[in-house]
Amino acid sequence: MKILMAYLNELSEKTGGAEKVLCEFSNAMVDRHHSVAIMYEGNSDKKPYYWLSPSVKYFNIKNYGAPREYKLSNFQKIHREIIRLYGKKHILTWYEHIRNGFRIPACTKVIMDYQPDVIVVYDWQTNGVIYGIHPKCPVISMIHTDPSFIFKLATNQEMEGLAHSKLIQVLAPEFIDTVHEFIPNTKVISLPDPITQMQYADEKDKRTQHIIINVARLQKEAKRQHILIKAFAQVAQRFPDWKLEIWGKDKDDYEIELRHLIHFLGLGNRVFLKGVTHNIENVYRRADIFALTSVREGFCMASGEAMSAGIPAVAFRSCPAIHELIDDGVNGIFVDDGIENFARGLEQLMKNSDLRIALGKNAHEKAKKFAPDNVWNQWEKVL
Repeated sequence: MKILMAYLNELSEKTGGAEKVLCEFSNAMVDRHHSVAIMYEGNSDKKPYYWLSPSVKYFNIKNYGAPREYKLSNFQKIHREIIRLYGKKHILTWYEHIRNGFRIPACTKVIMDYQPDVIVVYDWQTNGVIYGIHPKCPVISMIHTDPSFIFKLATNQEMEGLAHSKLIQVLAPEFIDTVHEFIPNTKVISLPDPITQMQYADEKDKRTQHIIINVARLQKEAKRQHILIKAFAQVAQRFPDWKLEIWGKDKDDYEIELRHLIHFLGLGNRVFLKGVTHNIENVYRRADIFALTSVREGFCMASGEAMSAGIPAVAFRSCPAIHELIDDGVNGIFVDDGIENFARGLEQLMKNSDLRIALGKNAHEKAKKFAPDNVWNQWEKVL
């Protein structure tokens, strides 16, 4: 089978969950003797951040006619500012019109060259482009976050692209009804992301120094690492042998804001922004608690990987989809919204090593359910 993975975004600098799944999915299908190609849009032809098999082909649409940079005329800039007054969805539609004038012809050339049997689309913006092409092969659309968030922003063409998919995949059963509220007559299935199985870290009870970790892109509105820092500040003085490590990077000024917050709270020697690592397993091996302050998640692979390493999580009960991974009081702890509640959840695990270890062992077992082979077997049946 010839599978085209469509993701019109940069690959070389992206470290998110969608990019990780894209590379691992491609590798898995190649290992199962399928032909796989990735169609993307990048300003460089550098390799992706995540390892990708040499057998996977690349098609950068900027080599097929899409410009290296979308330059606007003065008239277009004036028109854009007028459209901006009508709201975010209108300006997104305006940008879509500008870009798709180049993207659709470029993607059409790729599809004609590769002649795929199926196209797997990784984000809703790409859905709009693929819909503009009307390919003859079936299209499977993946939704990597809470669909209700997408449907607030998606343009009419992007919604049409989703609606005309042969199949839409979401990451948790609770999202199926959400999709059907907006797109009633489309087939929707739930398939989780794969969780890389980590080595269980022994001898946690012998540690004298302890670490809470958060692994995610630095993002104020969705990931909310500032809430975690403020919660840790409420318990830090009572637990001097604990520190907090935040792993990830941002694309705006949120990291600067976090550094100011750390300094303001006097936590410069207790809270550390660690950036990106190519050895995440070592991070999990040293950690004792995984802290998740997200307002929404599609699945949260980082939490699942931490669970696989035997690390219990503290998360907000209101966060969608995280219930697929965490069973409250069994392999992690849910708390109600609020900084004080999150601080209490952290303290519950920080003060009780026996509870941490017990929940961590259960977390390790739960993560096995989402082992990559299990997930790819399901995907191969779908394809």
